[in-house]
Amino acid sequence: MQSSINATVFPSKLYIEPTTFCNLGCEMCVKQAPGNDIIEGSLSPLVFDKLAPVFNHLESVVFSGIGEPLLYPNLEGLISSARNLLPQNCRIGIQTNGFLLHDYRIDSLLEAGVNVFCLSLDSVSPDFFRQVRRGGELGSLQTAFTRLGSKVHKKHKVRFGIEFVLMKQNMNELPTVIRWAADNGASFAIVTHVLPYKSEMEVEAVNSPNLNISRELYNTYKFACKDQNLDLDEYLKNRWKYHFKKNKNADEKALADLGKRMIEEAYSRNIPLHLKNLMSEEDSTLLEAAELFGEAQKIAEETDLESILPELLPKYERQCHFVEEGSLFVSWDGKVYPCYYLWHQYTFYQNGLPLKATSFPIGDLNRQRIDEIWNGQQVTFFRQQVLEYKYPYCRNCNLGPCNLFTAKQFEYDCYAIEIPCGSCPWCGGLLHCLQ
Repeated sequence: MQSSINATVFPSKLYIEPTTFCNLGCEMCVKQAPGNDIIEGSLSPLVFDKLAPVFNHLESVVFSGIGEPLLYPNLEGLISSARNLLPQNCRIGIQTNGFLLHDYRIDSLLEAGVNVFCLSLDSVSPDFFRQVRRGGELGSLQTAFTRLGSKVHKKHKVRFGIEFVLMKQNMNELPTVIRWAADNGASFAIVTHVLPYKSEMEVEAVNSPNLNISRELYNTYKFACKDQNLDLDEYLKNRWKYHFKKNKNADEKALADLGKRMIEEAYSRNIPLHLKNLMSEEDSTLLEAAELFGEAQKIAEETDLESILPELLPKYERQCHFVEEGSLFVSWDGKVYPCYYLWHQYTFYQNGLPLKATSFPIGDLNRQRIDEIWNGQQVTFFRQQVLEYKYPYCRNCNLGPCNLFTAKQFEYDCYAIEIPCGSCPWCGGLLHCLQ
């Protein structure tokens, strides 16, 4: 997919991280992963004031990030000062675990101007909820929903909903959680796959590591082999033996020909084939997840709840909503980033191997004006490179992760492109968040 940059002087969407402190210890959070580079701190009001020039150009502002926004001591003051400058129809959202949403806090947030609340809800089983959201209780979240429901319906165009982190251990709960959210007044549900920040969490990933188009091509040839009573996997496991064997029997020749044609077609169409992943993938989890997605979607339609579901296989036709829609991300320390993926430095896992997400600042409010950052040569070049979508599919590379992506500081990929987007799970539709 290719797109063009919206030639605007200012961004359209702003994501602000008030703090990296949190009151919970969620097992799937990057803060609980060993070796994470998350530094705890809170946003300076002086840094926040430097965002003022963009406020009257924005479509949405989201207070989110690694920490819990409601721990910020004067969050309402920030929101209220922004509200005075924002367009009347601008969305002001907050992503929260919900445990500090007391009556007076909901009132003060509404008064400040928040019109979208997104609460984290991964289970309606008290024991499991307690397990994944360490330090939290489902009853507290139920109370927060009740409070929101009693107040929000009186406020025009104020919405609240949930974000659900999908894992193997909770995916069977998805339809139940969607029903629970709808019954408790939610108007939307965002479902996102878990990103395994720890190697032991990789078993919880529901999504396939294989691109949709890679899986489609592989299955085409696998079924063609099956029609001839041949096993494509047998060729792939022994292809060098078949390749160099001089006296092949008819079945071996047919199998070698089909296997060779598949690889040649993949090469000609620029389709990555991670053969080990394709051969070892079990269909049962994906089929079960697809059924659960269908059931959840049906409940959402019946209850008039907006549902955002992730892909089960990452998309070949990538799309960066963050760059396409003019987003900018501000960290608590004043540094500016282009997206969620590059907001912080961390490691995540696929195929038992670590992949590094590089913190990729594109500006610093402590030294630059926000309009200088947005319209600067570095950011303009970055956005152009992203929207060409020419970078490699690093998560689907047979040779990966290579030293270009495991290096402490990213410089360029194997295509000599200077943006570290080849492993982005958001771009393939696997991860979603409040926008």
